[in-house]
Amino acid sequence: METVAALVCTAIVLGAWTGVSATVLRVPSEYPTIQAGIDAAVGGDTVLVADGTYTGNGNRDIDFGGRAIVLLSEHGPQMTIIDCEGTDQDPHRGFYFHSNEVSTSVVQGFTIMSGWTYTGGAVLCHDSSPTILNNIMTGNTAEGGGGIMCRANSHAVIVGNTITENSVSLCGGGIYCHSGSPASIEDNLITENTAAYCGGGIRCNESSPAITGNTLVGNTAAYGGGICALESSFPTVLNSILWGNSANIGEEVFDDGTSSVTVTYSDVEGGKEGEGNIDADPLFVSGPLGGYYLSQIAAGQAEESPCVDAGDAGSAVGEGTTRTDHVYDVWPVDMGYHYEEAGGAGGDDHREVSHLTQNYPNPFAATTTIGYSLGRRTKIVLAIYDIQGALVRELVDRTYPAGSHEITWDGRDGRGYYVASGIYLCHMKAGEHAETKRMVLLR
Repeated sequence: METVAALVCTAIVLGAWTGVSATVLRVPSEYPTIQAGIDAAVGGDTVLVADGTYTGNGNRDIDFGGRAIVLLSEHGPQMTIIDCEGTDQDPHRGFYFHSNEVSTSVVQGFTIMSGWTYTGGAVLCHDSSPTILNNIMTGNTAEGGGGIMCRANSHAVIVGNTITENSVSLCGGGIYCHSGSPASIEDNLITENTAAYCGGGIRCNESSPAITGNTLVGNTAAYGGGICALESSFPTVLNSILWGNSANIGEEVFDDGTSSVTVTYSDVEGGKEGEGNIDADPLFVSGPLGGYYLSQIAAGQAEESPCVDAGDAGSAVGEGTTRTDHVYDVWPVDMGYHYEEAGGAGGDDHREVSHLTQNYPNPFAATTTIGYSLGRRTKIVLAIYDIQGALVRELVDRTYPAGSHEITWDGRDGRGYYVASGIYLCHMKAGEHAETKRMVLLR
C-alpha cells in the first residue's frame, strides 16, 4: 500500500513544475515579508524563509493566490515562527488557501501560532488542496478547525505535522474536514487539542479522509475525543494510535449512526473492532524531539511497545523513527507518528552540534544545493536514498572542520545515471547526530 508521501510524489511529478526553471526567492533578505515573496513568485519557484519570528501584515493571512510554489523555512519549524497575533477583536490566521491550489502548492517547516478566527485557526483550505508538510500548529483558536479546516471539496495533503494545544468552541480541535473534503492525513502528531462539542483531534462532516500513521493523544471533546464522524462521513484509520483522549461519549472514536469510522492495524484504548487492532498501552517514552517515541528494547528501554512492527504488513515504510536512538523504522511499519529528525531536540544547542539544511531549490529539476553546519571537526557521511530506503548515491564521506558547508547534487546515482523524478531522502550522519530531509526531483 502506498503512503501519502508516495502519492504526494506522484502529484508533484504530474504537476505544474515539470520543465520549469525554478527560482529561489529569499525572505527577508530579498523580500520584506512572506506574502511579498509569494507575490513575486511564479509556478515552480521556492520562497525560502530565514529563521525568525514573523508578525504583522504580510506575515499572516498568507495567500498563495493559486501559485504552484513551495514556501519553505530554512531551518525548520522550531526556528521559523509565524505569530498570527489574532484576537477575537482582530482575527487572523496563518494561511488561507482558496484559489483552487493543488498539491504542488506546498507550505513546509513553520510554527504557526496564536491564530484566532472563525474557521481554520492556523490554516483554512476552501475548495483547495495544498500540501501542508512538517509544520507545528499550536495555540490557535477558532470555532471550527483549531489547527486546520478543510471545507468545500478540499483534498489537502496533511503530512508530518505536529498539531497541539489548539482549541475550538465547536468542532475539530486539531483538524476539521467539512463538506466533501477527503483530506489525506498521514504521520501527524495530534495532541492536547480541545473541542467544546465534537472531534477533539479530528472532526469529519460529510467527509471521509484517510487517516494513516497518526498519533492522537490527550485530545478532548464532548463527543469523540480522538475522532468524530457525523453526517455521512466514512473516514478510514490505519496504523495509528488513539490513546488517552477524553469525551463524555466516545473517548477515542464516535459516530452518529449515519457515519462509520473504519479502523485497522491501530492501537485504540478501550478497543475497536477491525483487522489488526490492539488495545494495549503504547508505552510512550521521551526522546530527542518529544514525548511520543515508542519504548523499544533495542533502543535501550526495558520494555517493547506493542505498537512496534504491528502496522499493516502491506504498508510502505517512509522515513522517520519511533525510536529514541535515531534508528529509522523498517518493515513492518510501527503504528503511530514517526519523528523525522531524530538527531536532536532542535534549537540553538542542537544547531551548534550539527544541522542539515533543507536543500534548495526544492523541488528541483537539474541540480540542488545541500547545506550543513558542524559545531566541531567531525566525520560526516551524507547520502541520497530513494523513498524505499535504497542507496542512490553517497555524496560525502570525510572529516570536515567546524562551520557551514555546501554540496551540490546533480540528480545522478552512484553510476552516473540520471535518476527518475520522485521523492528522495538526504540523510546526514555527523558523529552521533543523524538527520534526514525530503527532496523532490522533477524532470
